[in-house]
This record gives sequence, structure tokens and C-alpha cells, in this order.
Amino acid sequence: AFAVAPETWFVLARVLWGVGSAAVFATAYTIAADVSDSGSRGTNMGVVRGGITMGFPAGLVLGGVVSALAGNVAAFVVAAAFALLASLVAYRLVPETHVTTEGEKQSVKPWDVDTSTPAVTVGLVNFGLMFAYIGALFATLVLFLGEKDISLLGLDPQGTSGLFMAGTVVSATVFMFVGGRASDGRESRTPILLGFLVVSFVGFLLLARAGSTLDLGIACVFVGAGQGGTSGPMMALLADLTPEERMGRASGTNNVFGDVGGGLGPMVSLPLVETVGFTPVYAACAAVPLAAGIALLVGVRRETGTFVPGRDADGSAAEETTHAEP
Repeated sequence: AFAVAPETWFVLARVLWGVGSAAVFATAYTIAADVSDSGSRGTNMGVVRGGITMGFPAGLVLGGVVSALAGNVAAFVVAAAFALLASLVAYRLVPETHVTTEGEKQSVKPWDVDTSTPAVTVGLVNFGLMFAYIGALFATLVLFLGEKDISLLGLDPQGTSGLFMAGTVVSATVFMFVGGRASDGRESRTPILLGFLVVSFVGFLLLARAGSTLDLGIACVFVGAGQGGTSGPMMALLADLTPEERMGRASGTNNVFGDVGGGLGPMVSLPLVETVGFTPVYAACAAVPLAAGIALLVGVRRETGTFVPGRDADGSAAEETTHAEP
């Protein structure tokens, strides 16, 4: 009888999960942009991004507990149940924001990718942040703890890294809301974005010099704050500069850049730390947020004609983009 190898099922499941999660993320940002105005967009984007971020460590903890108590199959069943519950909640409560007239059907070609200046600019910033945040810090943290002989609560490097990662994620989640809220209260979101990129820069410099538990803890808080603080304002800026009907595609472009950065980071950082050590790698990562800031300023200036566009840029730049389309 024909039998499919377990590895095949696992790879297929991962592919389906990736497609589904990508669709959820892009749609969530699009709906948040649709139901917000320029005075609440940063806060709402921060809430959405924070929820996505907090779901990751929460899932790790719950999955680990369930798998330890009832096995791996039970853990996957629980995960599937949460996905089903989330689907039902979304179906019942999340508003439809893209239907204009009853019975009207609109479709977008899968290859109609948004490569506009705002989408690529924000995508490049996201690429750099995820490259350093997930690809460098999270991928090398266990090795760093082992070399520096840093431990919390008597745990081994793997357990200790989980605690530091959790602290970093909590810091990021808190500042996703703080950054988004702060950008809603200012005329332009660009200064807030640049400020948190500098925070990320400082965090990686502290990480490069960390030699104790306290040093590492402070560095992780700064790195998390920098990464999180940019998220809400960054997605809000994208929505400010993107026509409503293209926001879904723009969010998809941004997510692709972030995923590529997060995936490429370990491929680069892990061999490098074995060759040159942790300090040069983390110091180099500190330059990434600065490069992202330069890319942000160049892209925003090119799109709007100014480095500090107002929050109502959607009423000018996005409108011009809409009229320019055939």
C-alpha cells in the first residue's frame, strides 16, 4: 500500500501554515488601516502587531506544556483548535471593509505585487530589523550565553535564552503600543520611527558589550523596545502613504521583506560568530537600524517631497497615486 512519509506531511503542514498565517497578517493590517483614521492608525497597528508578537511566546509556552503532559500530537490538536476558534471569532466579529456594493465581486491577480516606494521603503526597514532581531539576536543567544557563562535561576543556556527572549518580546510588545500611540499624537510619524531605530542601535551596542546578566537584560529590553517601537508607526506610515485598495498588497510586500530578513539572519550570523566572535557581529547589527533609518528618510522624501510628512499624507500622496493609476 502507498504510504506517505511523516516528513512529507510535516513539510506540507508547514507550507499550509505559512500560507495561512501570511494571509492573516496581511489582512489584519489591512482591516486595521481601513477602520482607522490618521489619529488612531498608529495605536491600532501597534495593537495588531503586539497581539501577533505576544502570540508567539504564548504558543511556545502552551505547546511545550501540552506536549510534555500529553504528547506532540495533542499539542498540534490544541494548536488546530485555537486556529479554528480564531477563524470563528474573525468570521463573527471582524468587519468586512472592502465590499463597496452588494453583489459586487473584485479580484486581484496574484502576481500584482505592490512595489511602490512606500511598500518597498517600509519593507526594507522591516527587513533590517528582523534580520538583526530574529536572525542575529535570537539565533545566536544560546551560544552567547554558553560562552559568557550567563545563567538565570540555575537554568542551562537553552532555558536561560528562553527567559531573555521572553523579556525581549514583552518589551517589544509594550513599545509597539507606546510607539503607535506616540506617533498618533504628533504631526509626523517619522521622528518617532527614527527615535526607536536609535533605541535599537543602542540596544545592540549594549549587547556587544554585555558580560553579565544585568548587562544582557538591559540590552534585550532596549533591543525589544527598538524593534517594537518602530512597528506601530511603521505600519501606520505605510497606511498613510498607500491607497486603501492597495493596502493588502503593500502589507504583503512588507511581510515578505521581514520574513526574508528573519530567515537570512541566522544563515549569516551563525557562521560569523564562529569565525569572528559575538562582539563584532552584534556591533555590526547595531549599524542595521541606522541603515534602515537612512532608507526610511530616502524613501519618504522621494514619495512625499519631505522628510517629515504629516499624518494626513494619505490625503495627498496616496490620492495622487490613485489618480496616476490607469
